[in-house]
Amino acid sequence: MAADITSLLGSFSFDAPINLAVNVILSTIVMGIVIIVLTKIIARDVDEEVEMTHAFGLALLINIINMPILSALLLGFMSLVPFGSIIIPLLVWIIATKLFFMHIHIAHAAIIGVIGFVLSLLVIPLIVNAIIGFIPL
Repeated sequence: MAADITSLLGSFSFDAPINLAVNVILSTIVMGIVIIVLTKIIARDVDEEVEMTHAFGLALLINIINMPILSALLLGFMSLVPFGSIIIPLLVWIIATKLFFMHIHIAHAAIIGVIGFVLSLLVIPLIVNAIIGFIPL
């Protein structure tokens, strides 16, 4: 009986959802801090206001979109567009930045979106993996 359940479940473990949740929480915190720093540096005009809750909301939205389930669904659409795996997430970053920070000019939103996209691919996973090593799971 136990062998049948093991063969049915395969490599599924109950630790995977916990690890995914911890990873999403940590990457949201790290990415939110990075977005706050980016917006404070780039959007320095008087009328451009940066709210911290919007930065963490944007980070959470990007992390939810980047989850394996949603990214697998979007992969079909990305294959229709040449360089779609780069263009579509970049557009999502720019549009989401503009939606979350309404007072920021579109040029500043585009700069923040491009830098945030590059950092979310290269730097943020390294920081999250370094931090997650200190969390006992």
